[in-house]
Amino acid sequence: MSGRWVALYDGEGALDLQFDAKVASVAKGRVEFDYTPTANMPCHATGAAYCGDNGISLRITTTNPANPLRNIRLLPPGFEGAAGREVFHPWFLKSLERFSVLRFMSWLNTNSDSLLPWESRITPAAASQAHNDGAGVALEHIVDLCNRLGASPWINVHHLADDAYVRKLAGFLKANLRPDLRVTVEHSNEVWNQGLPQGKYARERGLAQRLSGQAELAGYIYHGKRSAEIWAIFDDVFGGSSRLQKVLSTWGFVCSGSWGSGCGTVALNSSLSYAGVAAAADAVAVAGYFDCGLGQNPTLDAQTSIDALIAQCLSEAQLNKTRDNLLTLKAAAAKYGLPLTTYEAGPSIMEGSVIFNGGGTAGAAEKYIALQRDPRFQQVYEAYLALFDSVGLMSKALPLMHFASAGLPSKYGSWGLIEYTGQLPSSAPKYRAVVATLDKKQPAGLYPGCFGPAKGAAGLGDGSFFGVPAVTFPRRGGVLVQGITYNITMPASLTSPTAAVTFSLFQGSDCNSATPLQITGPVKPQTLGFDSYVPFTLPASAEGLGFFIRVENPATGQRNYSEVFEIQKQQLQGPGGCLVNPLLPPNQPFVRPPNRCSPEYKWNISSMPSGICEVLPNGARYYRTSTKAGAWYSLGKPVFDFTAQFSPSPSYTALAAAGLPVGPLKPGQPCS
Repeated sequence: MSGRWVALYDGEGALDLQFDAKVASVAKGRVEFDYTPTANMPCHATGAAYCGDNGISLRITTTNPANPLRNIRLLPPGFEGAAGREVFHPWFLKSLERFSVLRFMSWLNTNSDSLLPWESRITPAAASQAHNDGAGVALEHIVDLCNRLGASPWINVHHLADDAYVRKLAGFLKANLRPDLRVTVEHSNEVWNQGLPQGKYARERGLAQRLSGQAELAGYIYHGKRSAEIWAIFDDVFGGSSRLQKVLSTWGFVCSGSWGSGCGTVALNSSLSYAGVAAAADAVAVAGYFDCGLGQNPTLDAQTSIDALIAQCLSEAQLNKTRDNLLTLKAAAAKYGLPLTTYEAGPSIMEGSVIFNGGGTAGAAEKYIALQRDPRFQQVYEAYLALFDSVGLMSKALPLMHFASAGLPSKYGSWGLIEYTGQLPSSAPKYRAVVATLDKKQPAGLYPGCFGPAKGAAGLGDGSFFGVPAVTFPRRGGVLVQGITYNITMPASLTSPTAAVTFSLFQGSDCNSATPLQITGPVKPQTLGFDSYVPFTLPASAEGLGFFIRVENPATGQRNYSEVFEIQKQQLQGPGGCLVNPLLPPNQPFVRPPNRCSPEYKWNISSMPSGICEVLPNGARYYRTSTKAGAWYSLGKPVFDFTAQFSPSPSYTALAAAGLPVGPLKPGQPCS
């Protein structure tokens, strides 16, 4: 998100921000900087380093050992007021709101070869939630996200987790997850895959336990055995609750040849044949990918037109191949009385050898990426989603699990439904295909029910409709003030040019006969830049938690909701009829220390020279910047710095004359 960011910190020291961050002002504990992301996407697609997104370089240049610089927080534009109150960006929440199950394979760092002890696991207090040392993301954040969205978590239990760890994990989920949410439990991820640490570990453990003399089979059998052990612990903790869904994941390909190829039905039979595994499982999960027959001859693919590739994807031959493969695996699972589902799914269109060998054929990655960015790829994915649905792999009980919610494409694949959080649906054909499919199964045109404490604010997903857009302000956890007029804000690109909509304020719920506290409209939103907005005045009597805005198109009944926010009373204070300092004699005026121009830390746009700083009448410091590295930054740039000074407030007399409550004193009353 580009714009004016804020870095806050505690302690004493100095921060240096570079790369795409340009410092604008510095004060104690606070650095404001402008951030404009730069990216060379064609270069990024090749997998080369340092050309995707430069990001923000943050460096501590000085610190006081007695009071070290700490608790550094980087806050995007408009979010400083929500610091400490909101964990997830509204765009991130909005992009996930249509999904009923979220698989946390990456967040749990499942594919790592290490696992921190339970007592040392990552928590929300950690400096980063992006560790690569086996820590993953805090379970508290995983549970919080699911509770907010009303989405059930799919938990990948790490292959190195012992029974005690598994029991504590299950207990944590039971104690903290919403009781209406189900927990899907899977042993690790792709344990059949010998290219992953868990695949190698399973083979070693299977051979050590003499489950088979063949390494491949020993690994498959160990996977089934350990899965059943994990499920038993969860059953014990949850009391055999129907809230659990226990899945055994296995290969998603049916290969010809001997069992040594390690494919589909062989792995499935080996894992389920161990005593008690089939009886304990609720479903068999496979990787439901399709590749349109592409990736094996990348030279030819690179020379083929997008039109021809689209036609190949939609050909009966390719659709039938995917259908036959799934039906074979479904029949294999049915022999054990188990349904088939997916742990991952979606298009897997890339050069097959790249994942294992690197390199790549000239032009192939670019062609595969262009194919999946083409608007017609929405039709392709919708066709395959309909195929998955037709063979029973898309239901409320067993939803299809698209592999990745967001991710930039590269030569290693285009896995994300969107390429980045906040991407417009108009440029995301896979996302549009999924939303369109969901709308067919559960139409989103009319909101099913209402919003209440026990429901997530599902509303309408981005891009699933034309008219009522996703609300970006008010934001979740925001604090608004009664009687003040705010702009209800929406992305302009999602607003119908002719639609007039109604905005209603509710508290707690709009279910049943709930009466809105305030209504504006129907009115057509105004557009300014990238946003559309409608002014909305909060009632003077509204106060408390749990407020939200309902947006409705009265002509169609389409609805959407803002996030939940708080409304507080106005707190009006005058500049002070007098200020009593106990260290001064009565009636002696207390004089505020004068503004001064003091040296600042040497940061990337200024080291303040002497003699050019002055304090303006409004309390701001004015100076021109210089730098020793003149080739890198501009010289003589004028800066107005209000952050360390004061802002004049309306006079006490003017407030009192307007009848506003400013305190017990009255105009002209002396201080004594």
